[in-house]
This record gives sequence, structure tokens and C-alpha cells, in this order.
Amino acid sequence: MGLCTELERAMFDQWLEEGCLGSLIDVVNIMDRDLCVEDIWREGSWDSDILTTVIPYHIKLRIMSTPFSQNATWADRVCWA
Repeated sequence: MGLCTELERAMFDQWLEEGCLGSLIDVVNIMDRDLCVEDIWREGSWDSDILTTVIPYHIKLRIMSTPFSQNATWADRVCWA
């Protein structure tokens, strides 16, 4: 699991239009609490299988449709496209 700041946490950063992922689901599994965005973005695509939290199918589809790009001018930084 990567090290990330509060703003890079996959469950609590508002990177979906609808709000942060953690607010869109009933319960966030403690195992996913500290996952970074980089932990679910692997080799150019979203890897939602790493999550132990149950994510409704329609939200998984929304995650998979979210564009993502890596900023080449910042080392180990990502940005939402």
C-alpha cells in the first residue's frame, strides 16, 4: 500500500462528481480506510478488486469511467483529468 496524504486517500478525496467514494456507500471497511488512489489505479486502469469494501455495481461503473492521468512534471503525483 502506498503512502499518501489526506487528499490522496481513495475513500475520502472528492474525485467523483457525486462526492467522495466513502460518502456514497454505507460502510467503508477498515482495511480500505488508508488506501491511496495509486493503490487502485494500476498499470493504466482501475483495479477495484483490491477493495474489501462492498461497492455497488453502479458506483464501480462510475469509478471505471473516471478519467485519470499522471502529471509528468511532478514525481509520484497524480491528478484527475
